[in-house]
Amino acid sequence: MNNTRIRRAGIGITGFAMVAAMMIGAPSASADLSGNSVTVASNSHYANQTYTITADVSSVASCWMVWFYDGNTAIIPPGENAPGVLTKNNAASVQWTPTTTGTHTITAVAMANNGGQNVGLGPVNVQVTTAPAGGTDTGSADSIPVIGGILKTLGL
Repeated sequence: MNNTRIRRAGIGITGFAMVAAMMIGAPSASADLSGNSVTVASNSHYANQTYTITADVSSVASCWMVWFYDGNTAIIPPGENAPGVLTKNNAASVQWTPTTTGTHTITAVAMANNGGQNVGLGPVNVQVTTAPAGGTDTGSADSIPVIGGILKTLGL
């Protein structure tokens, strides 16, 4: 009887270790694109989907606002009439929804106050494509054979 319990415990531990090893070896959900203090969330970008662009302005003296650009077009934050985003904790972020496919060059300008020098940040070249049929796969657990669906329902 004691041997049966030990074997069952061993099987449970082995199964748990296998799942943990598969999750550790699974590809990460996404990586970000970045260049010269500008980061665009995700490494796959699709038209008509929204992404966060962040500018790290910790190296810019007296920065109070950041303007973001897609090529020569200012990115205006939702609900605003102008492109400026105030900095907070040495960073500024804006939501960006590309509407066209192709290469988008994302830049930012850190606006200095007190007559300081404005600083250009970026560029980050983002390749925007049409979303694949059936939606986008974020590299989540559902791509793991056999148990992926189960893990997805558990939110893993």
